[in-house]
Amino acid sequence: QKGNRLATRLFQIAQVQRVAGNRMRRPMMTCYELLALFSVLRFGEDSDLLELLFCLFDADADDRLSVEDMTLCIFAFLDWTESEAA
Repeated sequence: QKGNRLATRLFQIAQVQRVAGNRMRRPMMTCYELLALFSVLRFGEDSDLLELLFCLFDADADDRLSVEDMTLCIFAFLDWTESEAA
């Protein structure tokens, strides 16, 4: 769903390919990134899923979960569930 904060955050986490130089990366995911994300979600070990959740909740990417990080992610999840119900 375009514009959803949770989907946007998951997309940012899944985009792991780096572009050389100062070129901007296109706002798309490669097939390899999509397959890797699917692999973690479907077949990942508990530790892999926990790491993915940590990255999802770490909104400011400082490798620490703060109250603000948790609040942002919870609100994003609630926004997503409300939009799905409508």
